[in-house]
Amino acid sequence: MSSTYMDTSPTGWSTGAFKAYYKETGNVVFLKDTWRIIDDDPIPDHETYIKLAKEKVKFVATSPAYHDIQDRETRTLDFKSEGRREFHRFQLYRLVLDQYARSIQQFENVRELIQVWRDTLQG
Repeated sequence: MSSTYMDTSPTGWSTGAFKAYYKETGNVVFLKDTWRIIDDDPIPDHETYIKLAKEKVKFVATSPAYHDIQDRETRTLDFKSEGRREFHRFQLYRLVLDQYARSIQQFENVRELIQVWRDTLQG
C-alpha cells in the first residue's frame, strides 16, 4: 500500500503527514513525521496523548506507536534580537495515531461535519 503525503500539512513546518499501513494491527493509520525540539526537555507529543488517554478525554486520537529515528539529529540557527544567535537541537521523530482526517467530500451532510468540529473542539 502506498502512502499519501499531504503537502499542505496542518501539523506544522517540516512535518510530513501520511496515511500508512500499520503492520501490527493491519489498519491504516496517521503517521506524523517531524523534527521535534529536544532543547529544554519539552514534552514529546506521545506523552501528551498518553496523559489524555489516561484521563479518558473524549474525541482525542490514540497513539499506539512512536519513536525517535536513530542517528537523525540536527541543529538550526535562530537569530535573536540584538544580533545574538542561538542553536536549537532537533530529533527526527515519528508518531502513529489510530485516527486520521478524512476528506470534506466524504461527509454525508453539513450536520455530520459540524458534529466532527464540535467533537474536535471538545477534545
